[in-house]
Amino acid sequence: ATPGSGAQVFMDCLKALDFLQTLDTYYKAKLVFRRARQAEAEGELEDAVKQVEMLFVYPKDFPQQGAGKVGIGLYRVSDGGAGKTENPPADPWLESKLQLRSHNCARARIMFFILDLYRRILEDVMPITVVNAVRWEMHESEMLPPLPSPNAEAKVGADLKTAARSIMNLSDNLPRGWEALRSMIGFLVSLTRGLHNNQANSFWLAFHEAFGRALRQAFAVLVRRSLP
Repeated sequence: ATPGSGAQVFMDCLKALDFLQTLDTYYKAKLVFRRARQAEAEGELEDAVKQVEMLFVYPKDFPQQGAGKVGIGLYRVSDGGAGKTENPPADPWLESKLQLRSHNCARARIMFFILDLYRRILEDVMPITVVNAVRWEMHESEMLPPLPSPNAEAKVGADLKTAARSIMNLSDNLPRGWEALRSMIGFLVSLTRGLHNNQANSFWLAFHEAFGRALRQAFAVLVRRSLP
């Protein structure tokens, strides 16, 4: 990149963030999120998942315990210097609410990025017709096609060698981007289990529901794709 070009400016900004994050974890969050977005833009989807995972903090006993205690551990509500200046805010309550809104917007950008990244990975790995056949608003019973007849199930079960070969062949000829999809589904499972889902906290409750719906869709798409 030539000096003064957009690419050079971008790299300089990353270097600045890299230095600042050694002084304050707040800047580490910004740096990690920027790297995740850059990886997604360059098509490095598995790396994008790994980067955005770094923004979350998990209890030591997770997943056996610690449900509802996973959160974004690097973002914080800035005090904005309230009460520490010569001219305190005219309305401290309003300033507090504005700070909370800004904090929620920063967290929401990460959450929406995760959902957008999940959708891109799913469409990149699975046939688009199969993905579009499973919509979020569907009831769980509608997401999956009718199960095979009892006779067909018995026929498959009768030939144990064929069944064993079918299971072993699941790891063969995996589509491009499969590892990214596997990483994303595991990430969604940890978030769905670990995020707050208290009815009194509408922010976490909304995203907990969104991640749960994304998981149901992902598993339904995988089942539909595996059927003849």
